[in-house]
This record gives sequence, structure tokens and C-alpha cells, in this order.
Amino acid sequence: MKEALRTFKLDLSGLVVYTEAANGVYSFTPVIAALAGAARVHALTKDSRWASAGQVRRDTMALADYCGVGGRLHITLEKERADVAESDIVTNLGWVRPIDAQMVAWMKPTAAVPLMFESWEFRERDVDVPACRAKGIPVLGTNERVPEIDMFKYSGPLALRLLADAGLELIGNRIMVVGGGVFGLNIMRCLSRNGAEVLAACPETAAVAKRWGARRIGKDLRGKAARRAMKGCDALVVSHYPDTVPAVGPGGMIGAGELAALAPGIAVIQFFGPVDRADLAASGLSVFPVHDPGPDHMGVTMGALGPMQIIRLNAASLKVGEAAARARLGGLDRRGAEKAALKESPAMPL
Repeated sequence: MKEALRTFKLDLSGLVVYTEAANGVYSFTPVIAALAGAARVHALTKDSRWASAGQVRRDTMALADYCGVGGRLHITLEKERADVAESDIVTNLGWVRPIDAQMVAWMKPTAAVPLMFESWEFRERDVDVPACRAKGIPVLGTNERVPEIDMFKYSGPLALRLLADAGLELIGNRIMVVGGGVFGLNIMRCLSRNGAEVLAACPETAAVAKRWGARRIGKDLRGKAARRAMKGCDALVVSHYPDTVPAVGPGGMIGAGELAALAPGIAVIQFFGPVDRADLAASGLSVFPVHDPGPDHMGVTMGALGPMQIIRLNAASLKVGEAAARARLGGLDRRGAEKAALKESPAMPL
């Protein structure tokens, strides 16, 4: 955590932060803010299938006390108006969401909202952006491609983990990847370098797919070439978000029954993008991870690989919030604060 503070020159002294407390690697977030000198950190938590609120509170406070910042951390089970009203940075993390019109009304006009991910991943239900803008509150994404983060290089290892959960060896496996972009291409490269035969149903050209270690068979799974290539596949890795069309399912790119007929026993890996799990179950096909992440969430987060990339990302996102909040407190309007944050932090415009 201290390394990440130095990397991003994060200094929250004098500022109040509103964020979440969660389990596992996500317990680091409020502690990072406190280590960066925040005057107060309000961290909201709740019960979940991963951990009880009580366990999260105990684990987070143990970490904070170990780091010597427990006295500045306030963990709460309810979204309190007074906590929100005094905060300079309000993060768009799980338990804090939604940042709706009521919550925005509680916020000070000099507050800032860092999304804690890239702007293209934004979901309108998470943050009432018109209400924020009307009040003068900057809302900015975090550029995950800067060298200090380079989050997308972890896509391949994360896909490897999910494939291992599905019982696949990679070496000699025939794997279809649906979707390209920074997630899909990184997955293709990692799979091919680990001995798999990789087929790509992606919008990129055949030449681009080849450079990333895959043989392109079409832009998606709808064509005849894709159906032919699907025969004998051991796994289908779905990574076509933000496309809203299910990769597998009624009305999707391919029905689960047809997929099962073409590739009996194929494992479906829901890395990022929608699939119809009921259709897959009815056809006797397994999908990983076991728990449904929803159509617009990753199957498992990068935190499944370890803490460092999450620590770096959240420190960088807090830096975005710091830059925007200090600009607002310094007298700049919302637009001016957003421009300042783009210059002074790894921010992305929304």
C-alpha cells in the first residue's frame, strides 16, 4: 500500500473520504485512504455471500490498526447523510452504489466522484451523473492502461484461473474466445502462450487476431465458420462486454442446445459478458464461475489473482478523486476541476 501511495503521489491530508469496506483484497481500500493521510474515512459495509458485515468490520479494523490508522476509520452499516455530507471524495464502489439523486443532494458541491474503473465500463444506474453535474460535482473514470496499473494484462491469467476451475489443462485444449478489445486480445495471447489452440470470434481482423495468437473464424458466433470451428472445442470464453446480446442462449449468438450438440461437454467461461445460464443448465453444460456475476460484471474480479493490482487501481482512483476535489476546493468549477484532474492524475473523462 505504501508503494502505491508513492507511485501515485497520493496525499489525502485534510480530505474526508466516503468509500466501502469489503472482504478479502477489498478491505485495503479504506486503509489506503487513511494511510494517504485522509482526515476521516467513512467505509460502508453490508452482509454478503462472501462475508458478514461483522467479519468485514473486524478484518478491516485489524488491518487499519496494524497500519496505525484505525482511529481515522469509521465503518458503518448504513448510508448516513452526515457522513456523505462531510466527504470530499465519494467512491463509486459496490456498497456505496447507487450514488442516486438523494445521495447527491447530501453531498457538498466541492466533492468529487472517482468511478474506480475506466469510463467505458460506466453503468447509468450506478451514478446519477446529471444530478452531479447540476451540482458541480466532477465524475471521472480511471485510466487502467497507464504503465503503473496496466490492469488488462491480468485478463489472461484470470482466464487461466477460471479455465483451471473448469478442469482444463490448457496444453492441447481447443478454446474459442468470443470478443476482442483489451480483454479478449490479452486472453488470446495468454492462452496461446500456455499451449492452447485459440480460435477467435472477434471484431478485429484476422491479422490482428493472429498477432495475438489466435485464428479468427468470424466477428461472433453466428456464422457457419464459427459453427464448424466450434466442433471439438473444450471451452468457450465469453468476453464481449459491453455487447448486450447473450453469447449463448435464446435470441443470442448460439443456443445452448446447439452448442452442446457441436461440442459435447464444453465448458463455458463467463469472463465478461452475458450468457443465459438457465439455457446452459437445461442443456447440461457447465458455466464458470458457479455464481452468476450478471451481464455487466466480470465473472471474477482481478482481486482473485492477488492484492497488488487492486491496491494500485484503487490508489490511482483515489488520486483522481484527490485531484478533482482539491481543484474544486481551490475555486475551479466542475469543468475546470475535471480538466485539472486529467492533467494531474490518471483520470479519464466520462
